[in-house]
Amino acid sequence: MLRSQVWSRHRSKIVQGLLLTALAATVLWLGSNLATNLERLGTGFGFEALTEPAGFPISETVPLPWWTYTPESSYWAALMAGLLNTLKVSIAALLLALFLGSSVGTLRVYGLSDVRLACRWFVTVIRALPVLLQLIIWYTLIVGFLPAVAEGLRLLPFGTSPDGDQLFALHLNNRGLFLAYPEQLATDPRQWVWNTPLPTFGGRNLTGGFHLTPEFLALFLGLGVYTSAFVAEIVRGGLQAVDAGQREAAAALGFSRWQTLRFIVAPQAMK
Repeated sequence: MLRSQVWSRHRSKIVQGLLLTALAATVLWLGSNLATNLERLGTGFGFEALTEPAGFPISETVPLPWWTYTPESSYWAALMAGLLNTLKVSIAALLLALFLGSSVGTLRVYGLSDVRLACRWFVTVIRALPVLLQLIIWYTLIVGFLPAVAEGLRLLPFGTSPDGDQLFALHLNNRGLFLAYPEQLATDPRQWVWNTPLPTFGGRNLTGGFHLTPEFLALFLGLGVYTSAFVAEIVRGGLQAVDAGQREAAAALGFSRWQTLRFIVAPQAMK
C-alpha cells in the first residue's frame, strides 16, 4: 500500500523527466545533423553570410541621403531596407488610423442620426473582415480600377513644360502615387515650390519626384482603415465615459455641441 502511494506521487515527475530527456536528445540530434550538413556545404554557424552581396533588388526603399540599397549591397543592408519599409508603412498607417478613427469615433457620438448609423456600419464591417482580405481588396482596387498613366488623376498644377503642356505635382494611377518634391525658396522661406516636374513619356510612365507603389498604397490603406475601426471604438468609449451631467451643464450655459466637445468632453476623454 505504501509503495503504491509513493509510485502514484512520483509517477508524474518521472514521466516529465523522461519527456524532457527525450526532447533534449531530439534537439541534440537535430543540432548535430544541422552542423554536419552545413559543414558538407562549406558553411557554418554564424552571421558571416550576411555580409555577402544580396544579389536581388528591392522595388521600394526609404530614400536616405547617406545610404541607398542596391543588389550589390549585403544581406544586412537588405534586412535594414526591410526594417525601414516596415517603419515607413507602420507610421503612415498609424497616422491614417488616428485621423480616421478619431473622426469616426467622434461622429458616432456627436454626428447626425444617419452619420452615426453609417459610422456604426463602418466599424462593424471593417472589424469583421480579416485584414489580409482587406489588403487584397485594396490592391485589386488600385491595380484593377485606377486608370492608366495617361488617363490618371492629376492634381496640384504648378507650371508648364517647354512644350507647353500643363505640369501637375500629384499623379494617381494604377502604377501608384507620384508626387513632386516641395522645396522652400531661398529668397523667401515662407514660399514653397515644386522643384521636380513629372513629365509623361508617351503616356506610359512618369519620372521624377516621390513614388509610392501600388503595394505600399494597398498596405497603407488596408492597415490604416482596419486599425481605424478599433481606434474609433476607443474614442467613442472615451467620449461616452464623460459624465452626461457635464454635457447638460454646458448646454444650459449656452455652449454649442462643438464647444461642448472641444472645451468640456474632449479634454477629459483624452485621458
